[in-house]
Amino acid sequence: GEASEAESASAVREEVMRRLLELIELLPEGRKTILKMSMEGKSGEEIARQLGVSITTVKQQKYRAYRFLRDNMGESWVVACLLLEGSKNFL
Repeated sequence: GEASEAESASAVREEVMRRLLELIELLPEGRKTILKMSMEGKSGEEIARQLGVSITTVKQQKYRAYRFLRDNMGESWVVACLLLEGSKNFL
């Protein structure tokens, strides 16, 4: 029924988010900070200003973080992207 489908989808989301958070913890400290700030909804410019780095550095670090996550999430990457977009609810 619908309830079991919703429960199943919720379980998948929780599992993907758990894996995503595990992988984020493996990132180098600076890259992790930039990614988390981005996930909180901060713009690249805000992140650069707050951390005292260039916007280019922010973009490079985000790209490398996403590439690492994509490479390690496998088939779950698409779900992970959706969760990253709505991640303000999880942090």
